[in-house]
Amino acid sequence: MISNYLKILFLSLYIIVGMNLFAQDVQQAQVKFIQTQKEEGKEDQIVKGEIFYSHPGFLLIKINSPVSQVIQYNSDNIKFYYPTENIVYIFPGGIKTSPVIDQFTQRQVKDMGLSSIGFVLDNQEKKDDHLITFWLPPDNLKKVLDHVELEYANRQIVAYREIAKNGRVTNETKYSDFDEQVADFPKVILSKFVSSKGTSEFEIEYLSPIFNEPLPDDILEFEIPKDANIKDFTTK
Repeated sequence: MISNYLKILFLSLYIIVGMNLFAQDVQQAQVKFIQTQKEEGKEDQIVKGEIFYSHPGFLLIKINSPVSQVIQYNSDNIKFYYPTENIVYIFPGGIKTSPVIDQFTQRQVKDMGLSSIGFVLDNQEKKDDHLITFWLPPDNLKKVLDHVELEYANRQIVAYREIAKNGRVTNETKYSDFDEQVADFPKVILSKFVSSKGTSEFEIEYLSPIFNEPLPDDILEFEIPKDANIKDFTTK
């Protein structure tokens, strides 16, 4: 059962905070979320939890449902801790490359980081009051990806699309209900992924985000128990 939830929650993290949106002037953030995954012929899967962030590098995510789980980032790895079972799974890929951090801190670019990973701006066009930019992929992605589109409205990214070589949209994510405190922070994210196995849809809603307020002491001082059963995948 644990392995299934790991798979679900890894994907949850990618969807919830995996888009490099750029909330400005965020030093601390405390945000509850609800994610609903929908697949044809399957029961909806709902993940509920809360994200805690403090600049420059503190990040902790508490999952309350469907299981009790704490996800902790540091400079080298990601830890998935299950309090009920007292088990921690450790995976490589720490805070330096975390898209979770980017959700709150990426200020320097407004291309979702595409240029920094080798994408090249190819063209742009206006549709009504929206601007759409077209990005060509780096060499290592050209076999599967034709281009990426970013759609802007009022200088905010409102949609992200990946178009495969066959012309099909394989990933479309839309952002809306931008926060009044932090204008570039979307409180509703809708994503659709298309693959040979079918279509998955995700709806993510951030609830009552709190910015630039001190985080609770029990969050800042959280430590995984020393007697936890460790499953380390960082060297495999």
